[in-house]
Amino acid sequence: MNTAEKDWSKYVEKFDKLQEHIVGNEVMVMLKDEYSKLSDLGNLLELGCGNGTYTLLIEHAADKITATDCSAGMVKAAEKKLEGKEKIKIQQANCYGLQFADASYDSVMMANVIHVVADPVKAIKETHRVMKPSGTLVITSFTADGMSFFNKLALIFKYLATVGKPPASGTPFGLQSLAEFVKGNGFEVLESKLIGKTSKAIFIVAKKK
Repeated sequence: MNTAEKDWSKYVEKFDKLQEHIVGNEVMVMLKDEYSKLSDLGNLLELGCGNGTYTLLIEHAADKITATDCSAGMVKAAEKKLEGKEKIKIQQANCYGLQFADASYDSVMMANVIHVVADPVKAIKETHRVMKPSGTLVITSFTADGMSFFNKLALIFKYLATVGKPPASGTPFGLQSLAEFVKGNGFEVLESKLIGKTSKAIFIVAKKK
């Protein structure tokens, strides 16, 4: 993990509750609905699996999943949450230098990751490398794009009060800027939308060119 990036492993035991407190339940319910529509993802690689919350959301759509995180603490939490899930393998990996061969996965998911990493370009290039031709990319990213001024203030207050100062790294993507970023790094965007009313999340599905 880049030292400029926030260490989320200290929040591992209460990660889901913290996330729901900050962004609210409504946007999470809407994201679950979007994930439920996914299918035919084959052999999927998840980058930044955290404690396994999003792994469970996409489980139905993949034949098998390699769920990875750079944090040993998060890997342990995911192992606990996903215990008994035979088609899910969990391991530690760094999105900047993945140990997987070129074109080895049918699809890649990055949930709540791309906006917090210090070098999103390096991360998405590695993502592109390990995907098969025409592979599917699924990205979820929380954003302030489309939020009212007062809702932004409330979000900032909750974040500061809950997890403290945000990391020095990170890119505040909006819907358009993230879609353009994905397009500019070897993908064709098939679907891009802003989800949520009070809090917002970007949901993107793309194909490797």
